[in-house]
Amino acid sequence: MCPLGQGAIDYPAVRALLTERNYQGWITIEQERDPRHADTSLRDVKASLDYLRSTGFLRTTA
Repeated sequence: MCPLGQGAIDYPAVRALLTERNYQGWITIEQERDPRHADTSLRDVKASLDYLRSTGFLRTTA
């Protein structure tokens, strides 16, 4: 699997639909990894988290 935002799912559209429906609950996003590409796992997780923050899925807490 690729980092979030680099695949086929339109996360901004998903976020917009959840907002439109006034959804206030939890969401779960799973990202499977091919063990043959474990050397890029940490970099890809950081890219995915940065992407989720940029699309409003994650909030930064103090």
